[in-house]
Amino acid sequence: MAEIVKRHPELRRARLVIEGEMANDRMSLHAEGAADPEALAATLRELTKLRGEIVIAAPGSLSNDGKLIDDRRAV
Repeated sequence: MAEIVKRHPELRRARLVIEGEMANDRMSLHAEGAADPEALAATLRELTKLRGEIVIAAPGSLSNDGKLIDDRRAV
């Protein structure tokens, strides 16, 4: 995550969210800032070798709790 923010200085905050159940995981990058979603998707794919959805969040909507990855998968 730090590398994504480093490559896209226009981002204020970013968080990778993992959701899903039993081998049906979905990944999305939630990002605050005036970033190009296609460029973010390309960087995410390059760094993780995985595809993920890009969600541009409103300024101040992402929690400032230091959490970079939010694993919401069902156990």
